[in-house]
Amino acid sequence: MSDEEFRSFEKTALAFLRTLDFTPVGYYPYPHGSDVSGYIKAVPPFRVPVKAMAEIVRATPTRALIEGFHKIAKNSLAERVILICQTPLSDLPPDLRSLIERLNIDFFDNTTISEELVRKKVSKSDVLNYSKLYDIVAAPLLAEALPDVSRQKIPENMKEYTERLGLKSWQVLEQTVFSILHYCFSLVVRKYGEDYLFEHEPEGVAIVGDVSSFAFIYECKSAAETYIMTAQDQLTYIDYIRKEKEKVKVLERSELKYFVIIAPDFLGDLQARRENIFKETQVIVVFLRAEILRQLSKWACSLPSNLKRLVDFRDIFKLEEVVVSEDSVGAYIKKFEEENRSRW
Repeated sequence: MSDEEFRSFEKTALAFLRTLDFTPVGYYPYPHGSDVSGYIKAVPPFRVPVKAMAEIVRATPTRALIEGFHKIAKNSLAERVILICQTPLSDLPPDLRSLIERLNIDFFDNTTISEELVRKKVSKSDVLNYSKLYDIVAAPLLAEALPDVSRQKIPENMKEYTERLGLKSWQVLEQTVFSILHYCFSLVVRKYGEDYLFEHEPEGVAIVGDVSSFAFIYECKSAAETYIMTAQDQLTYIDYIRKEKEKVKVLERSELKYFVIIAPDFLGDLQARRENIFKETQVIVVFLRAEILRQLSKWACSLPSNLKRLVDFRDIFKLEEVVVSEDSVGAYIKKFEEENRSRW
């Protein structure tokens, strides 16, 4: 399928998702297709929207593609997983049909989509308008919105989604950071839970690298201006990191090296808090301003796919630097580009 043919099919697929009462919060194009994350309106008497992820594939899906997409969906805590393909389900090999059924994936083909758009009287102009909505929640634009979202300010072009879904600003921040880490940096990211406060769990864990990998857990702190780590926060974090280290080692087969806190800005005795936590856990606290993560993420989004996973956070999260600085990020980007120029 040519790029033009796929983009045409993709537009109809995105319009079809809207007929399912699907509200997008993330859109991520790949060479083999596109992922779309969002929520589907709950069926009465239920009120809470169902978190969903859909993949629109360019060619007949393989076992590896299906299993990989299902893993990404479950890592993001999607309750409904949707696969959209031009090929009818009946034309897929028996082992793939069995896999799709076993993983409880909803499968829709081109014929089903076309018939539903006709039945719902979705016009060509509607299809075009629906597809434009997804560009608003693409990873680079989410990265651009991060500083505002961290300050509890929802950008105008994202208000439809937050209002329709009834999402609070801290929930939008969590979703934005998850999407940025996974799609801008190609990290394996596993969310720990939604609608939880930190006394239960932080937002998730990210695995960096394939060989000799390490992990960091991350916590998002939305605030009007700044986040101040209190003495009670410090004790809570120490207790949690101790519990989490073994879990990450066993389940993720990685060493937990960092605890990353993302906020609009920071105040307080950060150096002392950081030293106390490291003394008790041997895990380094990283204070990362949303603006700095925005700059780093927009750059990472522009990298070729084969280079994204080469970004080494150990050169960014420095022991001698309490709050990650713009100078450090700029120096790292310059060094990375010089070392990998031949791979572009």
